Amino acid sequence: MRALLDEHFPVAIAAGLRARGEDAVAVQERPELLGADDAALLTAAARDGRAIVTEDRVDFGRLLLDPPEDVLVHAGLIFVSPGRFTRRPAGYAALIDALAALMAAHPDEVALRGAVRWLEPSGPRPAP
Repeated sequence: MRALLDEHFPVAIAAGLRARGEDAVAVQERPELLGADDAALLTAAARDGRAIVTEDRVDFGRLLLDPPEDVLVHAGLIFVSPGRFTRRPAGYAALIDALAALMAAHPDEVALRGAVRWLEPSGPRPAP
């Protein structure tokens, strides 16, 4: 699978995934997507065959019920719980590990087509 990390994820997460051989790009690396609304992100990701990685389950959940006209089937939605994964630098490794494990388990570009997944930690849960 290929991934598009929503705007709230830093480029370092996408770079960490690419260092592991995964095809990931952050919205922050795509100037044409910076500040775009969620419908535009879903459309761009579907066009590029990329699953969206996001914490924004409410807005993307609404889009699943009423998708943009030009999105027949999205390339996948991966929801990340901020309670399980922090976006602070100390938490980057756990997020990269979990995303890399999910991507490795679904190597086919269309593996998550139309699917919604919650990202799970790849190892033991960190202590609070």
